[in-house]
Amino acid sequence: MASRPLYYITDGVVPYRSLTVFDKYGTLYYAALSNSHRLLMPFLESAFRDQPAYRLLPLEKCKTNKLNIHDNWEKFKLLVDNASHQEDIPYKYIFGTPSDHKVWDELRKLRPGEIKTAEQLADSLGMDAEAVENSCYANKLAMVVPTHRVIGLGRVDTDKRMYTHFLSQEEPGKREWNN
Repeated sequence: MASRPLYYITDGVVPYRSLTVFDKYGTLYYAALSNSHRLLMPFLESAFRDQPAYRLLPLEKCKTNKLNIHDNWEKFKLLVDNASHQEDIPYKYIFGTPSDHKVWDELRKLRPGEIKTAEQLADSLGMDAEAVENSCYANKLAMVVPTHRVIGLGRVDTDKRMYTHFLSQEEPGKREWNN
């Protein structure tokens, strides 16, 4: 079976760099953010290593009309630029387990500025808090699945700064990301 082409785009969205992957119709399959551009490509390659059904290509290699890709890429950049936006970007889960998808679907229901702890999400989903935390870490659709709205996870300092930044965009002066 031939692998399906997916197209990646890197961008220097201020203050974070992004790497997004779309199909030819503009459906988002992967989105990552980092303050370091050189980290994004290895993360992408690692994520897709176990996805033989897909072949990653730079957007320039797309031979079809790129309008849908560009439209949804622009929507993603708007979302990163202002996390309080509710952008309708078509997406597809190709990573994670059914339990991860259950958590991610619940996170997508959170409104901008609304935060939850992993324990609160676990209680509402009938899951273990550790499983919810693991699902947050497994998320490969940054901003579209808003894991930045889950507080109390043991993240590294750069993640904390980024998540605090996005929460402050959603409700300026009201949110602080805490460990």
